Amino acid sequence: MRKLFFSLFFLVSALFSSGVFANEKNLTMLVKTVPILNTQKHLEVSDLKGKIVLVDFWTYGCINCIQILPDLKFLEEKYPDQLVVLGVHSAKFNNEKGSAEIRRAIARYGITHPVANDSDFFIWNYFKVNAWPTQILLDPNGDKIETYSGEGHRQDLDLKIAELIKKHSKQINATKIVMKKDDDSMKFKFPSKIIFVPNFSADGFKARPVLILSDSSHHQVVILGKKGKEILRIGSGKEGFSIDSLRRPQGIVFVHNILYIADTGNHALRAYDFKSKKLSTIGGDGTRGELWASPWALLGLNDHELLIAMAGTHKLINFDLKSNKTSVVAGSGEESINDGPLAVNSLSQPSGFSKFGDKIYFLDSETSSLRVLDKGVVTTLIGKGLFDFGLVDGDKNSARMQHALGLYATSTKIYIADTYNNALRAYDLKKGLLKTITAKLKEPNDVIVVEGDLLVVNTGNHEIVKVDEKTGAITKFIP
Repeated sequence: MRKLFFSLFFLVSALFSSGVFANEKNLTMLVKTVPILNTQKHLEVSDLKGKIVLVDFWTYGCINCIQILPDLKFLEEKYPDQLVVLGVHSAKFNNEKGSAEIRRAIARYGITHPVANDSDFFIWNYFKVNAWPTQILLDPNGDKIETYSGEGHRQDLDLKIAELIKKHSKQINATKIVMKKDDDSMKFKFPSKIIFVPNFSADGFKARPVLILSDSSHHQVVILGKKGKEILRIGSGKEGFSIDSLRRPQGIVFVHNILYIADTGNHALRAYDFKSKKLSTIGGDGTRGELWASPWALLGLNDHELLIAMAGTHKLINFDLKSNKTSVVAGSGEESINDGPLAVNSLSQPSGFSKFGDKIYFLDSETSSLRVLDKGVVTTLIGKGLFDFGLVDGDKNSARMQHALGLYATSTKIYIADTYNNALRAYDLKKGLLKTITAKLKEPNDVIVVEGDLLVVNTGNHEIVKVDEKTGAITKFIP
């Protein structure tokens, strides 16, 4: 770290002593100080000169960062010759710092612009950024024009970019930056949530046990036989919001022969009709709203109510299937980790559910915490705060996780897909202790128990694996 600091210090000093103007220095900082990912060749200052550059500071575990990706894509497609979006990935979690992990996130979210790996926050500090997400707009000379923090700036950016194009029309460099092509050949592409239905019965299907998997980056949900044989794919595979398309679905639940899907990228709740083979929308309208924002996990409470983990608004929502009405069950909207009843409790990107008896266990990914909702009161079992994380076994005071996303509760244990620790953990309900079973997975997103077998969605390796609880041994299940 110290060696890197001095190298960057001398680079900055050299720029000043050689008479490089401040505007060109902005561009040099973006392409010369850290690795640039997702391009066919190394990005040079000359590639950015004459371009309007939108610098997007993000970290891939941040839901607000993910929710503005459609805005960036819209602007890229509207101004293909004049604009370059340059992502600057300044990681929050340790697991997010590696270039291999960032490349996986680029592929997972279909990012089509260059991304700088700013793991040491050098570019972040240079531009004096203090929040994810932040966008900084540079004109074709490299001069800083505007800074935008948070979400909801598409229209303002669109107007400002159009204004800059008109003002600098004679300077625009229309040469396109060639991006790397994404590999879309695998059977599953970043699969995420999984459920087991012991007696699956729907129009056109004989009753049988099945697994149902959200194949997130293929924009599909897959129904599989108990041993992994593919039966049906729901969704065309083309990203969208229509009667046959989804956008990066996550949570799934099967209630009264209807499959409900958390259509995360569309900020909607969808229902699949096995007879018509069509998707209908029963909640949300395809755009990010004040309530409907990145629904991430679903849980069936009874024959007419669903619980939705609304990651983008940090709330748990009850959805009545008879009336389509919603009510907030937990989460004040503040991104924090306060316990207590609804008026007090706060959540931070809830991302996974499991129910046993009357208790609903859930994971708050941004606080790396395991929490329980019981009789309207939220209690934290593991976790401390937004920046308290790690791979540590022990009790509530010492144990740490890192952006965990999936869990499965039994009468004695809660199995946890501890995503950014690449681990499967087990929480002993009686002793209040967290223990690691294995830390040799690749960003697992979910876990279930099927007839005594621990099945884990090993998302980073695009597979489902079986894990031996006693030895930690991992064997492939699908594909």
